[in-house]
Amino acid sequence: MVRPQKYSDEDLIELLKEVRSQVTVDVSPYLLEKHTGVSKSVWRNRMSQQIEKLNQSFTDPFSETKGDSNLPLLENVASIYSKYKDNEKVLNSKLNSYDVFVNNLMKQISQLNSIRSELERKDQMILYFAREKYIVLQSKIHKIASPFSLFLIR
Repeated sequence: MVRPQKYSDEDLIELLKEVRSQVTVDVSPYLLEKHTGVSKSVWRNRMSQQIEKLNQSFTDPFSETKGDSNLPLLENVASIYSKYKDNEKVLNSKLNSYDVFVNNLMKQISQLNSIRSELERKDQMILYFAREKYIVLQSKIHKIASPFSLFLIR
């Protein structure tokens, strides 16, 4: 006989989101047990995929480490404000994560633009040198072929 579940999946997901909104580190079954009182084995057995998805963060392609710019629930700013306007600490933490995220995006955009400019410059240089080489080779072929052209005309 199977023991009935104390918590529905919806209840666990709601608790998971609530804890995630309060902490700025990756969520683990142990951390969830500490914050909710629900056994870590329940979290591990029933919510491991949701925990993993929730812990996925924006990864900085220019960095070997996990970025600081993770946005736990990808909520919009208005919903964050309305949800946490009474809890200034959590509100600041949430808005700070957006600030970090946006700043990291701006840095990456700037880096990508400079890389693109450098590639375009190098592409232009390659085209210039290819044209020059083509002209030199064309003139050499013309010089080599011109003595033989006398024989071809007659």
